[in-house]
Amino acid sequence: MKKMINKQFVLSTLVCFIPFIVSIYFYNRLPDQVAIHFDNYGNPDNYAPKVIAAFGVPLLMLCIHIYTWFRLENEPKKIGFSKILQSFSKWGVAILSVILQVMMIMYSIGITLETNFYIGLFSGILIFFIGNYIPKCKQNYTLGIKLPWTLNNEENWNKTHHLAGWIWIIGGILLIINAFINIPFYNTFIIIMIVVIPFIYSYFIYKNSAKNN
Repeated sequence: MKKMINKQFVLSTLVCFIPFIVSIYFYNRLPDQVAIHFDNYGNPDNYAPKVIAAFGVPLLMLCIHIYTWFRLENEPKKIGFSKILQSFSKWGVAILSVILQVMMIMYSIGITLETNFYIGLFSGILIFFIGNYIPKCKQNYTLGIKLPWTLNNEENWNKTHHLAGWIWIIGGILLIINAFINIPFYNTFIIIMIVVIPFIYSYFIYKNSAKNN
């Protein structure tokens, strides 16, 4: 089992180096300032020097990947993890790193991309996927909706994650639909809602429980 864990860590970490290779290959074709963020209309609104965009961003993603693995492997309640959600968390940063870097470089060298479409579609699929598995995630300190009252009460945790699963599935579907119709600021609104609604619901359960006791 330990060998399998080490093998997965090595393989996923190697995936994190793909963005570096892509950046080296296209480095001379990159402009001095590279777009690293886009507004709700798909227009770049933040730039970074090309050396930062080419190597700093992948380095940051690599560090996040290693930190995520470390947290997951040292989680005291690891037995409560959904295996699929755990595997997804371990590989997610590496895969996301490749997708984001390739998209950023393609845009920077003049290849036309519908950034809002791809970001919206990918975000929707990601949130829909997580929504399917987050209700199976048992109480722990690493994965899930970690609020003081969910961590202190297993019933609160279970109810919150059950609702969050449905909210995230619906939110994911709406994001996928909006990738095709592209209503400005709609994605931002959906993201806020799928975060805020479970938070409010969880707090409501906590206050109700405290009142009854």
